[in-house]
Amino acid sequence: MFSSNQVFEVSCTKSQLKSVLAFALDMANGERTSPRNLVYQTTPDGRFAIGWFHQEPKAGWQTLVSPTPSVDLLAEAAIQYLKDYPDRSIELWDGSYEQGYLVKVIQETMASEWNGIKNPFYGYVTIQAHKVFYSK
Repeated sequence: MFSSNQVFEVSCTKSQLKSVLAFALDMANGERTSPRNLVYQTTPDGRFAIGWFHQEPKAGWQTLVSPTPSVDLLAEAAIQYLKDYPDRSIELWDGSYEQGYLVKVIQETMASEWNGIKNPFYGYVTIQAHKVFYSK
């Protein structure tokens, strides 16, 4: 798991999402000898959260097709879910915009719910839609 006050926030394009997720999960599991079982949940505001479980997933968390999904499967699941929650922010600047993603660490807390995430102690990161901007 990330340190209790870890700061991790990366914006990326669709083609970079797998690499960012692999890096984040490697950081989160870096001190362990074996990777943990992975789970996900979605939030009311349109974020896709990835977390872990030891024996059974805690309330709010669900497994994908297996408890050890590949990064490819996690990224694709997030992309599919987030199609319904695009970043609709206003495009004010001269340049081009591309629908991308923002990956953020889930803050460690023992609360039963925090910021729309149930049992956030078991969370690694959230992924949300984010417009990537390229200035001229």
